[in-house]
Amino acid sequence: MSGRWNWDQEGADPEIRTAVHYDARGEADGYVSYKFVSTQGFQGYLKVVDLVSPSSQVRIALWEYLCNLDLVTEVRYNSAQMEDPLMWGMVDMSAYTVRKRYERLWLRVLDPVAALSARHYTSHRKVRMSVVDSMGFADGIYEIDTTGDAPRVERVADRPRTQDDLAGKSVPAVELPDGADVALNVDSLGSLYLGAVKASTLHYAGLLRVRDDAALRDIQALMSTPTHPYCISPF
Repeated sequence: MSGRWNWDQEGADPEIRTAVHYDARGEADGYVSYKFVSTQGFQGYLKVVDLVSPSSQVRIALWEYLCNLDLVTEVRYNSAQMEDPLMWGMVDMSAYTVRKRYERLWLRVLDPVAALSARHYTSHRKVRMSVVDSMGFADGIYEIDTTGDAPRVERVADRPRTQDDLAGKSVPAVELPDGADVALNVDSLGSLYLGAVKASTLHYAGLLRVRDDAALRDIQALMSTPTHPYCISPF
């Protein structure tokens, strides 16, 4: 990855170093902040504090910079993305280790029409989705139509009440009503909306009901995203 580097050793934590990557035009397009953590004597590892760039190529270049620092044998980053091209860009893929997986972003859809209308889609489909929300905000049946020039989302009907609804259960079981292609609860909708999981995975886990295999293919194609969601800020 070509580019120009600048190092900044100033900051609130004197142990933190920062390297900034510049593109061919001399504009900053990524940076990495890091520090050395001693474990015993001169032994230790490099801890990444921040690694930020909108470009995957620049992120790989930042990793290459870190791994080429003198005496560095291990680099750790607690906020790396799950779907990371770094592993495939390494000479020895086995040196890439996931130590822990945890979530940093939760999404609770309150208005499916507004949320689904604002979302980007890469597939042309028309799907009717039944959403179970015991709090009532997102509950209902919605039609998502991306076959036109712009996505069209509308609430087309109330969701029929089930025995769980009548019993007042806080998490009613997901049932597929007549006229709907798919059905899921609002929690699963948040994950599907972000592209964090495939519709087929939710279906096989028992969290998404479908009318038939064609409906499963449609909802999977409709909600799939080119990359997994990634958030480095705990906010």
